[in-house]
Amino acid sequence: MSYTTIKGLYPPKNKQTSGEKYKEVLNKLDGFSPTEDVDIEQLRNSWGSAPVIWNVMAKKYLKTDSWAGYTDKLWPLYRDEQIPAYLRAVHLFTFDRFYVSKKDYARLAKDIRQFVADFPTDATQVNHWPRIAALLESDPDYPAIGLYCTSVAEDPWKGPWNEESEEYGSFDWSTANDLYYILDVEVPSEKTSTENKV
Repeated sequence: MSYTTIKGLYPPKNKQTSGEKYKEVLNKLDGFSPTEDVDIEQLRNSWGSAPVIWNVMAKKYLKTDSWAGYTDKLWPLYRDEQIPAYLRAVHLFTFDRFYVSKKDYARLAKDIRQFVADFPTDATQVNHWPRIAALLESDPDYPAIGLYCTSVAEDPWKGPWNEESEEYGSFDWSTANDLYYILDVEVPSEKTSTENKV
């Protein structure tokens, strides 16, 4: 059985400080454990996380019955400002290495609750989104939260596997993204730069 894992994350204040340098910085902090990620909760059956969102997005915006086979068109939908912001936020949260900062937990919980209200699943389908929203509403004490959507793939919040030491290396935070930074700053600036070229 596959799982979706909700991860507690410790992104550096400056994402350029990552990898081994990040561990050095954390080790110098008094009383702070240099943990790069914590499994907060595992939700059984990973079909209840990302595929729920992807199917809604595919049916509503790509006019297909399933997201499978349409990922090249599905992934960029977060940039389409014709799509409501709450849908784009929930969609982006399913991406590998996208996280929500603590200051935005309530915002993402609200976006998820809106998604669940607008696109209810029937009782025969697994849907982890109400639980994810409830966890965010509890304001857990982690600087950020991300998802490891399916246990049948490598955990995107781990660094590369080291065969010699038989452990994961440090996670490279330069490959991670704050989802609301992307939606609030980068997507609008892409539009502005495109308009300026016209």
